[in-house]
Amino acid sequence: MLNCNKMNKKVSRKKIRLGISVGDLNGIGMEIIAKTFSDSRIFEFCIPVLFASNQFVRDYLNKIGFSNFNFNNVDRKFSLNSKKLNVYNSWYKKVQISFGKETEEGGGICLPFSKKFC
Repeated sequence: MLNCNKMNKKVSRKKIRLGISVGDLNGIGMEIIAKTFSDSRIFEFCIPVLFASNQFVRDYLNKIGFSNFNFNNVDRKFSLNSKKLNVYNSWYKKVQISFGKETEEGGGICLPFSKKFC
């Protein structure tokens, strides 16, 4: 009979880097991201990198009551933290958050950046 616990200890898993777009700034994407990465078990499998604005993430988290959520500000590839959500500052413009409303800014701010990397 195989002992899976012993096998898992022998196999070294390399964590993948998981790139995530914040999506529509007025949508629920950021809330889902925050709830997902508030469970520390997810960090056993990946190193998440969120493409967004650090200021936007702080503002959004405060508005939904996640002000104690910690994330890592990333300015270059070598500053990734394997135990936190890494936020790569993709834009510096301050944006207005209007939950549930369609706005050109809310839906389009990530588009130029995603085209650059896709």
